[in-house]
Formats: sequence, C-alpha cells, structure tokens
Amino acid sequence: MSKSSSFIPIYDFSPSVNANYLKQILPLLVRHNVAANPINYAIWYDYVAESNSSLTRAVNSLIAEQKKFDYETSVDLIKPTSAMPRWNRSSRSAASCIK
Repeated sequence: MSKSSSFIPIYDFSPSVNANYLKQILPLLVRHNVAANPINYAIWYDYVAESNSSLTRAVNSLIAEQKKFDYETSVDLIKPTSAMPRWNRSSRSAASCIK
C-alpha cells in the first residue's frame, strides 16, 4: 500500500498481485464463515497483504479463540479506533476493541 495524502489509501498493486490476494481471501472467508461484503473484504485484504500487523494479530486472535466474524466483530476491527491505519486511525490495537 502506498502512502496517501487523503484519508483513503492508494493501492498501487498490480492486477496479478490483487488476483493472488483474491485467491487467498475467498477461501479464508469460506473457512471462517465470514460474509463476503466490502467491510470484510477490506479486513481480509489487509490481512492477506500483511499490511497491518495490529489487524493481523487481532484476526489471528479471533481465529485462535474460534470467535465468530459477525457484524459487530467486523465493525470493531474496521472502526476508527481499531488497528486499521489505512484511514488515518489511531494506533490502538484492534484486539482491545474485541469483546
């Protein structure tokens, strides 16, 4: 991911890199019973791209604890106080947002 001067990141990955990410994301969504919607895709995109270590730790924690990836969990992961730095969010750990 490239740095961006706006609150929305600029992704400069090639189509082949994105196709590879897609091939990794879809099986993860199915394996963990996650709805394939834009919010979840963004979470799992960053997870697969390994572009956010806090998010990766939070998702790994959810997987290890066998917690559901429901609406509330997804929102907690992506909301402004979570580990998603892509929209200039605070550095507070996403794991601390999960109940």
